[in-house]
Amino acid sequence: MPKLRQISIACQTNLLPSEYIEFAQVANRYDFDVVSVYSDLPYHPAYGPLVLMAPHLQRARVGPAGVTPARLAPIDMAAQAALLHSCAPAGSYLGLVRGAWNEEFGIPPLPRPLTALPECARIVRQLWRGEAIDPVPQIFPVPKKARLAVPLPQAEIPILVGTWGPKLARRACDFAAEVKVGGSANPTLAAHMADILRAGETHYQRNPSAVKLVLGCVTVVDQDHSQARAFARQCVARYLSVVYPLDATIDCDPEWFNRLLVCLQQDDLKRATELISDEILDAFALAGRPGEIIHRCEELYAAGVDRIEFGTPHGLSRNSGISLLGKEVLPSLQ
Repeated sequence: MPKLRQISIACQTNLLPSEYIEFAQVANRYDFDVVSVYSDLPYHPAYGPLVLMAPHLQRARVGPAGVTPARLAPIDMAAQAALLHSCAPAGSYLGLVRGAWNEEFGIPPLPRPLTALPECARIVRQLWRGEAIDPVPQIFPVPKKARLAVPLPQAEIPILVGTWGPKLARRACDFAAEVKVGGSANPTLAAHMADILRAGETHYQRNPSAVKLVLGCVTVVDQDHSQARAFARQCVARYLSVVYPLDATIDCDPEWFNRLLVCLQQDDLKRATELISDEILDAFALAGRPGEIIHRCEELYAAGVDRIEFGTPHGLSRNSGISLLGKEVLPSLQ
């Protein structure tokens, strides 16, 4: 049985091959349940880094915190996920998302995501099982006779859906094992999303708490409270342009948000970080001393979160942050 309260760690896919391996080796020293990588543009797509990392992770399952079928066809997604699963000692998962920043790089948005993501999940599972693609897909033109000519997974690979939207979160309760809100540390939003998942489970006749809630965000832990908070402000500033308007539990201030956008458009990171209050920072990041991180995590668990994912940069340096999380934060939470 999986632990009721899980902890994971994630990295951005902007590293050298040797650094991905080092990240996995350092993470493997501690009792993380999951190690994820992002698949954001314009960084490395997720599966190359994951295949490098997986053999070095003996205790944590691995997976992409979100790949989108707008960039990766379901048949390629199924094949890459099968390869990753075959070299991951503790197992893997597949994270599906609509995809952020696609249009900035000339990639059309995913059409009809409430239909497209469930359909992608169904096609991928049928490919893993060697089954006919049936019924005929509405979004993805995969023929009924399509099959993978690779070793197929011997066990079901869990699917996660990354979303902030209540409609997609509810829809995910029909086919996903987890729903992740990426970029939030807000207990109020977590409680709101937990309620949506419970209603979705009832609607789709799933067992209670069958769909686990995951929250992940920028994380900076250090014994120096001020430096940790200052660095976290820098790291979270650019993500706020995407995630700030998505949190329906925050009283959005359009004037403040427009000032932030102007600073970011002018590449004035200093002014942008000065706009971020402690309240805003705490809604979108985990930042401070180890004891403060533990306290914030306890609030998230109490709000209904099942897994907390510590996102980059982890600390003032990557290895120091992972070490503090592994030695001082994990034991208290587990």
